[in-house]
Amino acid sequence: MCLTASKPAPSPSTSAIIMGRPLAGDLTAAAEAGSATEPGFAVMFVNNDKAAMEAQCNQQCLVSLGLDSARTYAVRDVLGRVHWGTVSPTNFSLHVRLPAGGASAVFRLTEASVLV
Repeated sequence: MCLTASKPAPSPSTSAIIMGRPLAGDLTAAAEAGSATEPGFAVMFVNNDKAAMEAQCNQQCLVSLGLDSARTYAVRDVLGRVHWGTVSPTNFSLHVRLPAGGASAVFRLTEASVLV
């Protein structure tokens, strides 16, 4: 499927776009990649700028997605298929350096106590 437009859409008010949502448990991911079978959260960063940038989802951002700032979450780079660290009460933010021009990163956050 190809989507086109007759003219470019207006530029967004910010060059960093951060999206996220809660996820249901995922037995397939657990079998394939060692992810948790319990619910988690997805967070996607997109750099819509012409220059590389550091994008951050701070505590307010993560809490607005439904994460509990009193808990620790394991962070997995979905595209790179690697453990990326943790988000904990003492450092409750997620940040990534993104190349220019639409580069993106997608992470799955799972409560650390429910990891398989």
